[in-house]
Parts: sequence; structure tokens; C-alpha cells
Amino acid sequence: MIIHTRIKYSILIIIITSIFFSSPAIFANLKSVEECKQEVRKNPDNALAHYNLGDAYFKSGKYQKAIESFKQAIRIDPDDAVVHYSLGLAYLDLKVMNSAFEEYKILDKLDTELASKLFYMMLNAEAIDPDDADVQYNLGITYLQLNDRDSAIDQYKILKKLDTRLANKLFDKINE
Repeated sequence: MIIHTRIKYSILIIIITSIFFSSPAIFANLKSVEECKQEVRKNPDNALAHYNLGDAYFKSGKYQKAIESFKQAIRIDPDDAVVHYSLGLAYLDLKVMNSAFEEYKILDKLDTELASKLFYMMLNAEAIDPDDADVQYNLGITYLQLNDRDSAIDQYKILKKLDTRLANKLFDKINE
């Protein structure tokens, strides 16, 4: 449990630090949805144009439209970690945890810092359904990837009550 707490605090420090040291240029590129739509029409094969449209939708609370734009940006540039992170956040806002976990897994290969930020957001999301076996399994796997065996075992115990097949699968991974 101490490791789990340390990981949470480390991730929180990373997030706070990145907020305070973010470049002001990031905020200079704020555009309206209409401006971004025009940019996509002019440059349909430009991943940044689709990302900016997704970002504009996200900031206006239109998460499903943001997801569509982020996915289009990923089709053009599948290795853009920022887009995967933004897609994960949009899924979190729609409480689609399994899809957010999928984005976390991709991010973990592309950018571990952004992956950690997304993971922290997932841990603190109200969207984590304690009765959703798939979410509990994915959370257990994520703890294993972070080398937090104790928390993975805690997830196994929860999962045992929900889905014995997934619990056994997680148990096998814990003991590999």
C-alpha cells in the first residue's frame, strides 16, 4: 500500500509541475470549433488540424465529437502521444473506462509521463465502476505494469467476487 501511495503522490507532483511549467504558447493556439473545421476542410490529411478540432470540441464539452476528431488524427499519425492522451481524457469524461484503459496502454509505449498522468486521472475518476469486472481486471494489469503487486492483488480480490475467469487470469499474471 505504501508503494501505491507513493506512486499516486509522484504522479500528482508530475501533473502539478507540468501545469506550472507549461509553455504559454500552448494557450495561444486556442481556436473556435468553426475555425478548426475550416482548417480540417483545407487540410484533411493534417493530423494537427484534426487534433485542434478535437481539442476545440473537448473544451466545449462535446466529448463524442472530440473523440471522432482525435481518432481521425490518430489514423493520420498513430504515434502522437498527446492525441492518445486527449482521447483517453475524452473517454474518461464520457465514463468509458475500458477505452480509456486502451489509450493508457498505447500511451505507456509512447510516453510514460503522459501515461502516468492518464493513469492518475483514471484512478481518481468517478467513472470507475466497482462492479465492472473488465475495469477491475484492467486496473489490476495496470498496477502490475507499474510494479505495484500489492495493489494488483487487491484488484484480484475484488475481481474474484465479480468474475472468476478474469480473476484467475489476473492471478496467473500476478504470479508470472
